[in-house]
Amino acid sequence: MSKVDSFLKGDFPKKYTWSPDYELGVALIDAQHKKLFLIFRNLVEACKGDSKTNAGGQALELMVEYVDYHFKAEEEYWQLEPAIYALHRRAHYYFVKEIYAATGNIQKQRDISEELLVFLASWLLDHVLGMDRDHFQKLRDLGLVDVSGFCVNK
Repeated sequence: MSKVDSFLKGDFPKKYTWSPDYELGVALIDAQHKKLFLIFRNLVEACKGDSKTNAGGQALELMVEYVDYHFKAEEEYWQLEPAIYALHRRAHYYFVKEIYAATGNIQKQRDISEELLVFLASWLLDHVLGMDRDHFQKLRDLGLVDVSGFCVNK
């Protein structure tokens, strides 16, 4: 049994396959979230293979790079409301701190733990479907973003 077998049991395929139910109504961010889900699934698949090839480490590096790109795009929206920006920046900082710590360990061990996969999985779902969804709705409620996800000039 591989290190990800227990992780893959249950409803993993359904939960971590992009669904229109996950859309926030902001085309750019939805496209990036969709790609994050794909990168995460590829990471899990890479972890099934031979750890000597470091495919999991390479997949994780891709996720780290894309997350950095995505966070910068999101933060353009969050800057519209300082309270949301501060809260969201903290969440992004926490994620980056955890992922960089894990990346350092992977470079030493050439292995991705089930614990890291669980962290990434729960963070991805909780962040996209929880915090991001709530914060975009707050921006809409404040009249800073319209229903299509475009910034409104005040």
